[in-house]
Parts: sequence; C-alpha cells; structure tokens
Amino acid sequence: MTQNPDPTASRSVRGVPPEGDVPAAATIVFSAAIAAGLGELLVRVLLRHVASTFDNSFYLNPQAIWMGGLANLPLFALFGWVAFTLARMRGDPAPWRWVLGAVAWLGAFEIALVSRRLHIVAQCIAAAGIAAVALRVAEGSPGRIARVARRATVVLAAVSALGGVAWNVQRAMHERRAVAALPVAPDGAPNVLLLILDTVRASHLSVYGYDRPTTPGLERFAVDAIRFDRAIAAAPWTLPSHASIFTGRYPFELRVGYDEPLEHDAPTLAETLGAVGYRTGGFVANTVYGSYLHGLDHGFQRYRDYPMSVSELFGASTLNRLLMRIWNLATQSYVEAGVKDAPVVSGEFTDWLDGIPRGRPWFAFLNFFDAHMPYDPPAPYDLMFAARPPRVRSVYAESRHQRDSSDVHGLRDAYDGAIAYLDAELQRLFRDLEARGQLDNTVIIVTADHGEAFGEHGFLNHGSSLYLPEVHVPLLVRLPGKAMRGCVVSDWVSLRDIAATISELTPLGRGAFPGSSLLSRCRTAVSGAVANGGAEAASDAVGSPALSIVRARRHLKPWYPAASGDIRGLMEGRFTLLEHEDGRVELFDVDADPGQQHDLARIPSVAADRARLEGELRAHFAPPHANSPDRP
Repeated sequence: MTQNPDPTASRSVRGVPPEGDVPAAATIVFSAAIAAGLGELLVRVLLRHVASTFDNSFYLNPQAIWMGGLANLPLFALFGWVAFTLARMRGDPAPWRWVLGAVAWLGAFEIALVSRRLHIVAQCIAAAGIAAVALRVAEGSPGRIARVARRATVVLAAVSALGGVAWNVQRAMHERRAVAALPVAPDGAPNVLLLILDTVRASHLSVYGYDRPTTPGLERFAVDAIRFDRAIAAAPWTLPSHASIFTGRYPFELRVGYDEPLEHDAPTLAETLGAVGYRTGGFVANTVYGSYLHGLDHGFQRYRDYPMSVSELFGASTLNRLLMRIWNLATQSYVEAGVKDAPVVSGEFTDWLDGIPRGRPWFAFLNFFDAHMPYDPPAPYDLMFAARPPRVRSVYAESRHQRDSSDVHGLRDAYDGAIAYLDAELQRLFRDLEARGQLDNTVIIVTADHGEAFGEHGFLNHGSSLYLPEVHVPLLVRLPGKAMRGCVVSDWVSLRDIAATISELTPLGRGAFPGSSLLSRCRTAVSGAVANGGAEAASDAVGSPALSIVRARRHLKPWYPAASGDIRGLMEGRFTLLEHEDGRVELFDVDADPGQQHDLARIPSVAADRARLEGELRAHFAPPHANSPDRP
C-alpha cells in the first residue's frame, strides 16, 4: 500500500516547523501592518514636501507614525486569517506563505492609495506585483523570511513608538520655548476669543430673524454685543476666509488656494499678538482645510487640529478611509474619521486656558465644525426640527436633480438642528468662562467662515458661488464692560476687518493690520443712544468694501457657477454685483429681492448702478488670469 507523504516533514525541511505556522503568520501580519502604516506616512511626507502635492483630501497627521500601524492591524489580521484558513483547507504545507502574499498585497495597495492619480485598478495590479515579488523571495529562503519578520516586528514597533514619543515631546518643547520667550504684556490688555462657526449662514439664525428658534443663546448674547446684520465672508470656503480673517487681507492679496496653503508672508493675528505678550492658542475641528498643513497655525504657541480619538486612530489608515467611502456610497451616509465635536474643541481650549497665569492676556481661536455636513448633532437636536432623520446625509450628487425636494428639506432640517446644538454648546462655553472669571475682560467675536447653499440657485454645498447663502454670515462682537451694547450695524461689512478691530482693542493699536475697525460703524450712533436700549449705526461710517472671491474649482460639476471660472463679488447699498470670468455679470437688488432670484444686469433703469459697481469692483481686484494657483 502506498502511503501519503508526511506534510509536516516537508514543512520542517522548508525551514518553518509545523508548530511554528501560526506564530510565523502572526509575526508576518504584525510586521506588515506596521510597515504599511509607516510606508504610507513616508509617502505622504514625500508627496507633501517633495512633489508639492496639496489638495482638499490630503491627510498628514504626524501622530500617524504610531497610529497607522495600530489602525492597520484589524484589517491585516482579517486578511491574514482568511489566507491562512484557505491555505490549510487546500492542504498547503506552508500556509504562512499565503499570509505573506495577502498582507504584502494589502500593504502595497494601502501605499498606492495615497496617490489619487492612479486608477484603483492600476493600484490593485501594482500591489499584486509587489506581492508576487514577496512570494518569490519567500520561495528562495523561507526560514530567513520568518526570522526577518520577527526582527522587523521589533524594529518597526520601536520606530513607531519612539517616533510618536519624539513628535509629542518636540511639540510640547516648541510651545514651552515660545511661551518662555514672551515679553511682558501691557497691564489691562483684554483677552480675545474668536469663535468661528464653520458653514453657518446668517439667514438660518434666529438672532437674525429666522423663523425657527435655532439660536436662543446667541439672541441673549447679542443683547450685550454689537450685531452686524450684513457681514460678508471674503470667500465661500474655509481656507481663504480664515486666512483673510487672520491677516486682514482679501484672499486675492494672499497666496492661498485649493492647491496652496497660506504662505507666511503676511503677519497674522496670532503672530502679532504673541509679539506683545499674548498667549495664543488655536483649536480647530475642521482638519480638511484648517490643519497645520494649511498654514493657519502660524504664530500660535499651541495649535490643536487632528484629535486624539478612536475615530482618528481608525482613520489613520488609508485602507480604513476607503472602507468608509464605500460605506458612504452604499448607504448614502457621510461618515468621517477624526470628527471633533464642539465639547472636544471647547475642552481643548479650557484645558489650555487653565494653564495660563492670571494677568497674562490671551488670544484664542476656536473653529467649530458641528454645522458642517453631515449635519448630525446628538439628540435631541437631531430631530429638533424634523420628525425623522434625513434620508441622505451628503450634499454631494452625481446629477443636478439627484437630490429631490424632500432630500433638501431633510438636510436643511438637520442643518438647523446642528446650529441649535452649536448654540447650546456656545452658551455652555460662555458659562465656563464666567465661572473662571474670564468673561468680563474678554473681547468675544462670533462669526462664520462661510455659509451653505440648499438649492436656492439649483445646487447644494458651498465654495462654488458668491450668492448670499454662501457668503452672508453672522457677526457678533461683545466688548469688555459690554461697551456699545445693543448697537446694530445694517450696512455691509467685511470679515477682513476683524483683524483691524482686534488690533484697535489690544495693545497693537490702530494700523497693525489693513482694513478698518468695525467699531467705527457704531461710534457715531453710540453717543447718547445706547443708553436708551440700542442704536442703529450710521450708514456713512467708513469701512472696507464687502468684497468676495471664489476661484475656479477643478472637478466641479458643470451646474456649479465656479465650474466655469473665477467669480468676484461686491456688496454695496441695496445691490450685490457678481462678475464671472467669462464676462457674465449678475446684479441683484437684495432689498427688494433678498433671495437673489431676479437678475437686473440687463435692466436699463439700473444701468448706471451696474456701471458704477463694476468700476468699483475692478478697481479693487486684479483681473482674473489663466495661471491662477487654483487652475486645473
């Protein structure tokens, strides 16, 4: 009788004893997961600093040096287990080879995913080639592969752990050195708290007359503040709008765009206030366009963007982010990694605040992302204005009519609930400041970087037009001692004047930043009127023109206005003028037509107004040009 050969003998000959199959496979999985995480980080660093790759999806959290490998482990373990099980089922004498091939392909695919320029099929094929090479090497020296995997696990784990420690120590030392170098601050200098509500349009706040009670807290806050009814963001998306607020310059005066972070050739609020003795801290929830990668951290002694959370840990791997994208497409949801809600941002701020000695003034910037898509606040705010959650959570659509009216209404209801949640969190923050004795000597500015469109002109989202839903934002300023309380400014104002306003209120004094102080809008009305419960600001006060710009955006669907070129806007008096790069002009009388539904550009009775506004617009802007940094 012929006997079957003993497979265990074959495996021993090949260099890996049978009882070592499972440990060998586990070691290969562990080392591959860490190696892939470090490899992804390395490629991202090279693309960022060598190839100058920069786009709205670029992710580079320095904590990924230790997070990446941990984030990879579950998926790598799953692939390894499946490969090992299949090999055992087929009776393969060396199942660890299957594991090696599986995780080699997975790791190579992860690194290839970093580049969006390769089609996913090409990425899969390239990863298969890497896996084939790994298997060929293993065929030649199986015992050596097992030994290398064991040693690599130790080395890679050490690199990952020590790298994480080194990064966090370096960051702490940077802050400590910056604080130690601060000069003595002038006595009595006020604190400054700049609160930016990402994606919050003014027309959806009850403090501005909205028919839903979205902001009862801000209504109470506004009683002791100055309210600006027509504040205009300098751009309809995060990065250039924040850059304008920080520098006092319009976006077209800065080097900043979709493919370019804010350059440090213009002084920022954090930088100049730090130079006169202020502690400076930035606490950001929007890491898509507000992280250190985008240049907004310049001058801040402490800047917290990417969170330390389980969600962020999961998203440290591109593979996991791919899984989330697949989930979102399959379920019409909008799940993201690393989400920072308002309590986390406020907690980072108050933790920092508690470490500042009394008598040292501070400047803090907080960016809240809770009203941004997917508009998913916690209960009871999730259903505050709706009977059920929205069917979809994303404003993105593959066709102009993919989102029907019920979808838009559902998104709008959820958006209003998110604003109400944010309003409640702001009131909690103000109470925390009062409990710490930090409220009375603090300038508090509440505004937004841009708004959000909900189909008023046939599209959703922001960053693609200069219609009022995207650029008309709230602006409330509360001064120490409640000075100028109750003043209401009904003229157009530009957020670029926030820097000049802060400059006037602090030891920097007037002239430190371009623009005009917003307080000039109230001064002529305050004398003798505020005591009677409020004042309407004089309409002839001098201020910066309410200009806004959006650059042409690559990959935009054709129904978005910015898909066809740059758009420049001027808001003055009763008119808003929009000039498109293709020569088309839109003119709206927003007193009579606040929804901007009736274009008056070709109406003879307003031809003189159009000509005057066009002349003013062109006097402020350099003409659009084909080599814009945001061009495809």
